[in-house]
Amino acid sequence: MPYIGNKSDTAFTSLIKQDLTGASGTSLVLSHAVANDNDIALYINNVRQEPTTAYTVNGTAVSLTGSVANTDDIYLIYLARAVQTTVPPDASVTTAKLADNAITSSKLASGVIIPTAEVLLIGGGGGGGGGLSNSGVGNGGGGGAGGFVFGTVPLVSGSGFNATIGSGGAGAAVGSSSRTDGNPSYFGQFKADGGGQGGSYSGLNGNTGSSGGGAGYGTNAGTALTTHGFYQLGNNGGSYTNSGNYPAGGGGGAGGVGGNSSATVGGAGGNGTNTYSTWATATSTGDSGFYASGGGGGSDGGTSGTAPSGGGANGTNSGSTPSVATANTGGGGGGGGNPSGGSGTSAGGVGGSGLVIVRYLSSTNLATGGTITSSGGYKYHTFLSNNTFIVS
Repeated sequence: MPYIGNKSDTAFTSLIKQDLTGASGTSLVLSHAVANDNDIALYINNVRQEPTTAYTVNGTAVSLTGSVANTDDIYLIYLARAVQTTVPPDASVTTAKLADNAITSSKLASGVIIPTAEVLLIGGGGGGGGGLSNSGVGNGGGGGAGGFVFGTVPLVSGSGFNATIGSGGAGAAVGSSSRTDGNPSYFGQFKADGGGQGGSYSGLNGNTGSSGGGAGYGTNAGTALTTHGFYQLGNNGGSYTNSGNYPAGGGGGAGGVGGNSSATVGGAGGNGTNTYSTWATATSTGDSGFYASGGGGGSDGGTSGTAPSGGGANGTNSGSTPSVATANTGGGGGGGGNPSGGSGTSAGGVGGSGLVIVRYLSSTNLATGGTITSSGGYKYHTFLSNNTFIVS
């Protein structure tokens, strides 16, 4: 008949009997230990004995208040020694019934594959260097590109990863050495370093970073930090030339070293990389399919250094407005050009911010977070600002 509530489990219960005929005296021995006197039903000559009065039990030992003879018919039933088998109904066990992390890979059937996602991280580009006044002194080196790191993560239901986007470094201000390195980007355990700041006149060297900053007038170029537990693409900055218009060196890029300057031309920024141009197209990011190029070096009357595709900024010439790198590319900021006749500015340009992109092969969304797009059978999650990637 119909009833309200959950369907009853199917259970099978059997009680165990032990025959003790032949025993004599005031003690018996059980084949199974029990917790107390009430866990057995003891019969002597088919008369049930009263627990705690006719007998007591301690483990497997039964003590009788009277004595039995070896001719007495003695047996017992284990009441607490029931054997029960419960079979849950088909499709009745839900994930809520399982403790977190209760199922390990060793318990999965052969051939079961946990899906994974690919992750691309780019750090913020370094700021461009400049002169320390607007009175006609010095040229700044281009900023180094942000680090470029690739990895994979398992898509385990309920897991989450924080995406932190590194900002680009500040360019050198007029009369100040306040240019800075780019900031790193993070995703879970992965980190992409920021690019090194460009060198500034005088004595402020290009800095070490994911890619090194280019050398300013009278300074040294920065070197690349290509590994920190995870391999990242990066290259050294270029050097300056101590002659002619004293142009500055270009910042290093993910795909190539920063260019050295000549007597009249600032060093070009290092090449970016288009290894992940498919990702750039699918997410409408990058610069013509490239990411993370270095900034060009500044010049004073000659030709400033240019930045190739990848978001890096060109250097400036003779006090022009600082050249800013493209946001969310990790490009390096352009180096400032020495103002002619003491007018204009020798400030450097700001580096481009970084980004994080996660993709996995699926026709449906397996996670939330970022801007989600679909292309080529993949789902892409693009993070241009801080957010969280959560697996559904």
